[in-house]
Amino acid sequence: MNGSAGSKQTQTGAADIPARTLRAEVQPGDLSLSLANALGQADEVMRRAHDALDAARAVEQQMRIMDDRARAMAAASSAITWLTTGDGLMEDAPNWRAFTGQTVEQARGWGWLDATHPDDRERVIAGWQIALRQQLPYTDEFRVRRSDGVYLDFLTQAAPIYEDDGSVREWVGVCIDITQRKRLERDLLASEQKYRTTFEQAATGIAHIAPDGRIVLVNDQFCRLLGYEREELLALTISAITHADDVAGDSAYMRDLLENRSATYTMERRYWRRDGGLVWTSMTGSLVRDSDGQPLYFISVSEDISERKRLEQGLADNVAQLEAIFEAMGDAVFVYDAYGQPVRTNPASHDIYGSDPGQSYLLLPREERRKRMPAYDLEGRLLAADHRPAARALRGEVFRGNDAQDVRMRTADGHLRDLNFTGAPIRSGPRITGAVVVARDVTERRRLERVALEAERQAAARASELEAALEAMTDGVALYDADGRLLRMNRAANLYLASPASGADATESAQPHDALIQRLLSGCDRQDGQDGQVTCNSPDDGASVRHEEMRAVGQDGRERDLSLTGATIRDSAGHVTGAVVVARDVTERNRLEQQRKDMLQTVGHDLVSPLQAARVYVQRRRRLLDAQTVVQDERDAKALSALEHSLGRIERLVGDLQLAARIELGMLQLTCAPTDLAALGRAEVELAVTATGRQIHLATPEQPAIAEVDASRIGQALANLLGNAHKYSPRECSIWLTLQVSDGRARITVRDEGCGIPPAELERIWEQFHQVKTGSGGGLGLGLYIARYVIEAHGGEIGVTSEVGHGSTFWFTLPLVTSLE
Repeated sequence: MNGSAGSKQTQTGAADIPARTLRAEVQPGDLSLSLANALGQADEVMRRAHDALDAARAVEQQMRIMDDRARAMAAASSAITWLTTGDGLMEDAPNWRAFTGQTVEQARGWGWLDATHPDDRERVIAGWQIALRQQLPYTDEFRVRRSDGVYLDFLTQAAPIYEDDGSVREWVGVCIDITQRKRLERDLLASEQKYRTTFEQAATGIAHIAPDGRIVLVNDQFCRLLGYEREELLALTISAITHADDVAGDSAYMRDLLENRSATYTMERRYWRRDGGLVWTSMTGSLVRDSDGQPLYFISVSEDISERKRLEQGLADNVAQLEAIFEAMGDAVFVYDAYGQPVRTNPASHDIYGSDPGQSYLLLPREERRKRMPAYDLEGRLLAADHRPAARALRGEVFRGNDAQDVRMRTADGHLRDLNFTGAPIRSGPRITGAVVVARDVTERRRLERVALEAERQAAARASELEAALEAMTDGVALYDADGRLLRMNRAANLYLASPASGADATESAQPHDALIQRLLSGCDRQDGQDGQVTCNSPDDGASVRHEEMRAVGQDGRERDLSLTGATIRDSAGHVTGAVVVARDVTERNRLEQQRKDMLQTVGHDLVSPLQAARVYVQRRRRLLDAQTVVQDERDAKALSALEHSLGRIERLVGDLQLAARIELGMLQLTCAPTDLAALGRAEVELAVTATGRQIHLATPEQPAIAEVDASRIGQALANLLGNAHKYSPRECSIWLTLQVSDGRARITVRDEGCGIPPAELERIWEQFHQVKTGSGGGLGLGLYIARYVIEAHGGEIGVTSEVGHGSTFWFTLPLVTSLE
């Protein structure tokens, strides 16, 4: 870096000008000119040489002036100028020394590097050496130490000055102070980083929208708000994710921004989430323009207000619900202002008060309203003004529930009504601004309460009567709760069952009836709660009624036969709340029943021998009469016929008695074989027609109906049904016997046109010795009992349909044999 290089260049250039001019003026072809011409032109040449010399001196002077100006400009500039030799060594640079404080010796050669920042030196050396080697312009940024020790940022540029032979004669460089620019760049970078951090970490969703609607930039919160990935949103337009009802309004606002009619706008906007749901936002939009005022992009800032909208909607729904409740309430509602003037009522007030409070009554002065509808207590005393419900509420009283006020009022329609008032003040902070009073018409309820009170009194009396009747009953009655614990017993139950005292756990008792209670309740599933209710599920184990018999020793030490009937007790909802057992002493009944069975067996056995002897006698007498050739006395023949008929009847009765006895004792045996029921029916009809002389219509299929049965017993059952039809129908009326086959079963019906069976008798006709009081009478009442047992013993069913005055139809079914081998 040397300042004399410029002067040397100027002198060299000035000396060369005349020589170059001479070389340009003298041509080889001029040697042939005459000497005269040469001498004549010499003066001209000399003159031109002097002119060229003067011109060169003028140029040199001009260059010196320009060099001085350059140096002055460099000195006046904040930039540092410097020169180096062609190989890059600094000789002297006043501006550099003035800035760095280095001396000439300190800056000479490569010494100037000591003024650069230590962290930058290695990079500066490498870059400067590359420029020297390649002889190309050099540019770099590095820090230079000022004379006070402070490092400043500089932009350094250097350019080579070439000789005619292309070598670098020297380097001209300049160091421009860019400290302020670097600071601005760092501030800008920090500001940009701060903006970026704010943009990304903002609690609101931010999006940049191009004027054509494309989404060009979004932050993380906007992505989270809509559930999209960033790349997905950048491929969409803002209208694609906006609810259709909000697109038009948003477009209008954006046009206002584009046309400078507004700077920002705010609207409630609904976005479609990626999962298809809607999110409500409060969106603020603005427009960013370039330096020429052209639109760059819109900024959309969206705050999630879905929860607020939900709460607002919930509040609106609640208000609507409260309004609907207010209008639909069956109680009269009055809203008063702070001065006791009604400001609002609901429709029910008209129904209760018998007037239109919203029109005339509410507009009346307070005293006039009180005169129109005087209020009394339940004793008929007029209520003082300050004791009326509205006055109490305006004083700040809250009365409801047990504190509600009963008032008797004669309303505008003239009716005396019992009204139940509740009320509360309306407050704004500590100040009472009004009151709400609710009136319920309890006139009917009070009447029903009086009726209920009377019913309760009567029920108590009836309960006392029932209690007395319960104790007077000869049947024992025991009550249990849903867990099978004994609650109480009457006197007879205590005598018969000898159970523990009331309240004891029945499961600890050894009495057999306790097992009956457990079986009653065993099929019941307990319900949750504390009411002890159970519900029976199983139709077998959880049967609601059970009948059992047992033998038990009572408290008096006597052994008794007891018939127990147990039943579950249910509430109105069908839940089992307990059980009851009724114990009846059947010792005497069982004794009589056993005597009856014994009597049947004895009578049947004891009558057989006399009947056999009588039958032998009648048969012998009949043979004698038949052997005589002469007609005997007609009275003897008739008497013998009557005796035969009576014997036959007695034999049938004795047979029924014997059969009933065997059934009672479980000794009846069946001998089954394949039997044609159609043929059996025809045979029984022939016998019945012969015995009774009645007309019997028979309808049977042509094909045999084969069943595996005891033919004699089925024939007896069929004969009993035919005999029953004969006994209970007029002689002139016909009897029908029908056999039908369907689905592998035979159905036989016997129909008559007799007096029919009363409904109350339909179940009892199958009992032993029971006879309907109509008909011709006779018999022991065992025919239907025997028929039912025989049919059911064969796996069949038997029944009857009857209408009083129109006859009866008895039927039974039997299974048929599907195939015979």
